Amino acid sequence: MTAFLALLERRLADRAALTEAWRAGDALPEETDRVSIQVGLPDPAALAALEREVQATRGAPLPPDLAALLQRFNGIAVHGQEGEERCEVVPPGDLSEPALWPAGYGDPFMLDAGDLVPGSDLLLIGEICDSGWLALAMPRQGGAGPVFWIDTEFHVVAPRVVAAGVAELVERWCDAALSVPLLLRAAGVPGWGG
Repeated sequence: MTAFLALLERRLADRAALTEAWRAGDALPEETDRVSIQVGLPDPAALAALEREVQATRGAPLPPDLAALLQRFNGIAVHGQEGEERCEVVPPGDLSEPALWPAGYGDPFMLDAGDLVPGSDLLLIGEICDSGWLALAMPRQGGAGPVFWIDTEFHVVAPRVVAAGVAELVERWCDAALSVPLLLRAAGVPGWGG
């Protein structure tokens, strides 16, 4: 297992530490709230369909780090809610507002990146509902580029690089206690306390 996947596995297992970090970062509104995690079951057919879509759209394969991530963790939803800390494995369709999209979720190429990130297609890989998306830049000349935060107001708010690639995104997300808002704050994204 690659280092970034092993780190993510360790972070998912330490839910008490996640709750403490969310509380310290003001990401849990109530004292009785705890971190609750849903991990999507692997779905080889959906991953193969995404790989075909990326190949057809870009003429290049799905980046290996993203493929490895989706093979092991096919979408992850992390929320603060009342009750006990928990981590459950669920069918990908049962993920509640996933921060990391599972294969086959939504339209990964729904944003026309032409003006947003010149020379790249954007592959959406996660989101904060009603706030924006995590998008992997895929340069048209091949390879994988950085991961951007794309605000829902992208027509007036410029995309912001939050990681050099998928592996670094996972590492930074782990450093931010699996909270995308805390990740955005640490990356200095305007509007997120950065």
